[in-house]
Amino acid sequence: MAHTSPAVNLVWSILTTLLASFLVFHLWSFDRFKCLKWNNGPYSGAFKRIMTYSYIATLPLLMVYALGFTIIKYKYGYTYLPGYGVIPTPFELWSDSSKNAIIPLYLCFSIGWGLEMVTHLEELCFWLFLLNAGSVGQDWFRSLYFRTWAVGSVVAVLYMPLVTIFTRGDYLKCEAYTFLAGSIGSFALTVWFLPILWAFPAFLDSLRRESVDTNTVVRLTKFHELNCIRVFFRFLFTVPFIILGIDGVRPHQHINDNMFATDFLAMIAGVGCSVSSALTLVIFFPRSIESEIANKDRRRGTSTQDMIQTQQTATRQGGGGGGPGRSFALHSLGAGDALSPDADGEEEDDRDDLSEPYERAPSAAFRNNPTPPALVRSPFSNPAVSAGTGTVAGAGATRQGSGGAFPAARRDSGLPPYSDSALHASSPAGVAHPQQQQQPQQQPSSITWNNGKQGLEYVDEEEDAESTSKRPLPNVPAAVAKEEEASAGGARLVPNRRTTRGDVEMGRVLLTRENLAWHNAAQRNSMSGGRGGGVNRLVHGFRSPIDLMDTRYP
Repeated sequence: MAHTSPAVNLVWSILTTLLASFLVFHLWSFDRFKCLKWNNGPYSGAFKRIMTYSYIATLPLLMVYALGFTIIKYKYGYTYLPGYGVIPTPFELWSDSSKNAIIPLYLCFSIGWGLEMVTHLEELCFWLFLLNAGSVGQDWFRSLYFRTWAVGSVVAVLYMPLVTIFTRGDYLKCEAYTFLAGSIGSFALTVWFLPILWAFPAFLDSLRRESVDTNTVVRLTKFHELNCIRVFFRFLFTVPFIILGIDGVRPHQHINDNMFATDFLAMIAGVGCSVSSALTLVIFFPRSIESEIANKDRRRGTSTQDMIQTQQTATRQGGGGGGPGRSFALHSLGAGDALSPDADGEEEDDRDDLSEPYERAPSAAFRNNPTPPALVRSPFSNPAVSAGTGTVAGAGATRQGSGGAFPAARRDSGLPPYSDSALHASSPAGVAHPQQQQQPQQQPSSITWNNGKQGLEYVDEEEDAESTSKRPLPNVPAAVAKEEEASAGGARLVPNRRTTRGDVEMGRVLLTRENLAWHNAAQRNSMSGGRGGGVNRLVHGFRSPIDLMDTRYP
């Protein structure tokens, strides 16, 4: 800003520095800067890399522009000119080195503005796609909106610096045309965003009618409110520059010759630019305070489960008693728990190995049922059951059934194999469901992971996918595993897993509630003859406008 006062550039420097500080704080709180890595999870495709790095690169360019002009302006200060009074020292009185820095600083500003338009255009096209998606399975990366963003981004990145280069002969005209070119593009994107804000409440109502996950609806509602605020500040950013740009390209400048009007409009534009960019950061990288608190509790060892186990251990050491003649011993199965009557009639409560996916049955059930209920597992993750003794093998733990053995008729009855864990007692006597009494087919005698532990291992849902893919399928002979790996083109077999949320990963597909919700919506769409309609699958499990991947595969 060659003709503005030093205070304007100082305000821009302060605002951009505060924005940079907020960016560092937010990204550190978000995921400790992991989002800036080249490969960071399943969403780290070319699209997210472009959006992330283009947005991050905007801020340093704006800081260089603001700090550079601040240093130059305060170096020369103010000058008294007859007929004009005290004014900021005109650039004509600067040294050659300071004059030579004007065009590079304007290039930094124009390139940064072009990258910011890339961000704004992507948001505009994405929200329009989400609102107007004609079918459940329509893909963002194969839509007209994505192509529009790709072409528009190339145009924005090219035409902004070209305008600055072609008008570099006159510094004042260069500044005016740069302001005008950038503000017209950003103003058009902001105006086109207004229909999205108008239609979004009805879109949220349709999501509620479609029984979309509540967390997703809450996140989209939050984004809608942030977009409303951001659009307001983007108008504050673009309108002042439009006024200054139009006045600057005219033969007679009325606004640019007024120091108060020029400084006021430039400062308002700086506030609008900084606040809108900060809100964009919050939308692109949305923090989850609940998850952050849970992760802190997990790291510090102060989770609810740890406190419960501590209380139970203190009670056991203090000699807490149970009902006379009816006590049960708790043994770990590696990832689950089983109950068995204590042989000597004394209560034995070994609860240190409780696993998160299962909950302790109420104590009333133990008092009313002389035989504990049966705990079953899926065929891929269930320890072996001995047909002669009813013993569950795994990590050295045993469970005695109510009859002492599983009848062969039950075992070979041909009932369909169960696929998930169940805890069922159909009567006060503790008679288990017939399906629970059958012996699972092809049960392994034990399960051993790479680390040598026996029994099952429950992994966190955020565990690195690469380390998970290196695990061999439990109890698969080496020759069979090698043959399967060769037939799969080198892909390793991945066992089913149980995450902390109770989701099962089959192969490498995570059957989360979001994916299941999309699957149900797709089935409804196919049953209606494929006529379209419904909620697009991107809505289910929506994270942010840049956390997108090829949606042909859940």
